[in-house]
Amino acid sequence: MYLTIDSPGSYLHVKDEMFEILIRTKEKEIKKLFSPNKLSAILINTKSAVSGQAVTLGLTYSIDIIFTNDFNDPVGR
Repeated sequence: MYLTIDSPGSYLHVKDEMFEILIRTKEKEIKKLFSPNKLSAILINTKSAVSGQAVTLGLTYSIDIIFTNDFNDPVGR
C-alpha cells in the first residue's frame, strides 16, 4: 500500500511502533494509524512534516520514503 501525505500542516510520526498521521484543521484534529507491515512506500509533500523516528521505522521495514514538491513530482528519497 502507498501512503500519500499532502495535507498542509500534516505530521507523520511514530506511536506504538506504528505510523501515525496527525492532520490539524481549523475545525478538528484527525489522527490515523498505519501498520508498517502493510506499507511499501510513503510519499510526503513539502507542506508536511516527518519525524526522524518515522524515517527510522520506514528504513527498518524497507519502506520507500519519497519526498515530493507541490506538483507531487519526486525530489528526493
